[in-house]
Amino acid sequence: MQAIWKGHISFGLVSVPVSVYSATVEQRISFNLLHAKDNSPIKYRKFCEEEDVEVPPDEIVRGYQFERNRYVIVTDKDLEKVDVKLTKTIDIVNFVKLDELDPMWLDRPYYLEVQKGGEKPYELLRRALDETGLVGVCKTVLRNREHLGFVAPHHNVLMLELMRFGSEVRSAEKLNDASDVKVEKKQLELAKELIHKMAEKFHFEECVDEYTTKMMEIIRKKAEGRKITVPRAAKVPEVKNLMEALRKSLKAA
Repeated sequence: MQAIWKGHISFGLVSVPVSVYSATVEQRISFNLLHAKDNSPIKYRKFCEEEDVEVPPDEIVRGYQFERNRYVIVTDKDLEKVDVKLTKTIDIVNFVKLDELDPMWLDRPYYLEVQKGGEKPYELLRRALDETGLVGVCKTVLRNREHLGFVAPHHNVLMLELMRFGSEVRSAEKLNDASDVKVEKKQLELAKELIHKMAEKFHFEECVDEYTTKMMEIIRKKAEGRKITVPRAAKVPEVKNLMEALRKSLKAA
């Protein structure tokens, strides 16, 4: 793995040198766009509207439009001047219980690897968080953007979970819901019983991306010139009698 960021975790007057590594690998099949007539790749070129010519990469700069057709050019040096502390520090500002954080805010996890010389404060923070059951809410800048997040223990290392800001989460108030629907007590008891029967330890690491696996199988068959058979979609049963469906589900569980 390659570190995407190096800096310090800061809490109080304690500073811990760390490297940040992505904790996830995106599994997604990428398709190239081709010309249907001859299977030639479709290329995207960057043109200047004013001169109607293709622009090479070394002539492209970053700009922010503040008025119609008026831009401020922003360089890498300008970005570095925004806030040196945030760009080099994971600044812990508060400690809370994990269940106080709404899952809607969670975005992406990263591993925090201790750098040489920071072993003792690193382990001190990891163990203190582990024994208190708290996580450290923090702010930092990664890839030219400020992030909210929290630092938490993960087995023998620390992890950084980036979160969305409140302004980035949409409200569900305007969505239709069924909160005014009357639920029979017996139905609720059976539903809760079914949930408890189906509750068991779930091994996330054993789950596989079945869609991607099947898509790759289709691609391999097409590459080999083999015939592809499409399985019939499973019919989703219509629930006409809720009590009966609950009873059958309990029996199957």
